[in-house]
Amino acid sequence: MSIATIPYASRAISVDVDNGIAVVTLDVPDESVNTLGPAVVEEFTALLDRIERDPAIGAVVFTSGKPENFIAGADIQQFTTITSASEGEALSRSGQAVMDRIERLRAPVVAAIHGACLGGGLEMALACAYRIATDHPKTVLALPEVTLGVIPGAGGTQRLPRTVGLRNALDMILTGRAVAAEEALAWGLANRVVEDGEALAAAVALAGAVSAFPQTCLGNDRASARGQWGASEAEAMAREFALGVETLASDESRAGAARFAGGAGRGGRAE
Repeated sequence: MSIATIPYASRAISVDVDNGIAVVTLDVPDESVNTLGPAVVEEFTALLDRIERDPAIGAVVFTSGKPENFIAGADIQQFTTITSASEGEALSRSGQAVMDRIERLRAPVVAAIHGACLGGGLEMALACAYRIATDHPKTVLALPEVTLGVIPGAGGTQRLPRTVGLRNALDMILTGRAVAAEEALAWGLANRVVEDGEALAAAVALAGAVSAFPQTCLGNDRASARGQWGASEAEAMAREFALGVETLASDESRAGAARFAGGAGRGGRAE
């Protein structure tokens, strides 16, 4: 069943779909801030499975139901229950898996960030294709795990340096310091900064613009860009070549070329 026609909601997550854009709202019940505990991660995983299989969804927006908090990070209480390396491994693998799913999701994801975006919250935002943050003083981004004696193990030590460079990433990771929206924008950690109250609308508008383009091309663009990390230039170029061939062979590519050749200009998503 399509989320676009069958409403979806779980304990902490609700989804609203309009014009192919799925707005995913995290609002952990009975808590003042959102945290990523095991139950929430399980809910996100189930939702991502649904979105991946739903061709009616062209893009996704992540937002928060809390007034001044995006995601405060992992549920710290779960760390106190780890008594063995195998338990720590299971927790780390679970965190990395859900972030990888977000990054590789068929539909690109836009994070609408208002309020504190910390730890696992920033790791989730880093896994998104775009990050839009408000200029509110309480909108800060940080990886404060060092203050707890743990590392940002859900991709933070990898995605942050790739996004802002090693120097800036280490400045955040080794001190736990938070950066405001304007600094995040200057570093490339935020794609856009908007006024307080405008993050969701801006994220939905961006998601709509992106989803209007051919989906095969969008997916392969993202896969090719990601594929350069850890690969030699020759390997990355070979991957780009293979994905380019796949894209050129798609119905969307032919439709777009025919539309342009016929004088209709550069259209959006092929129907």
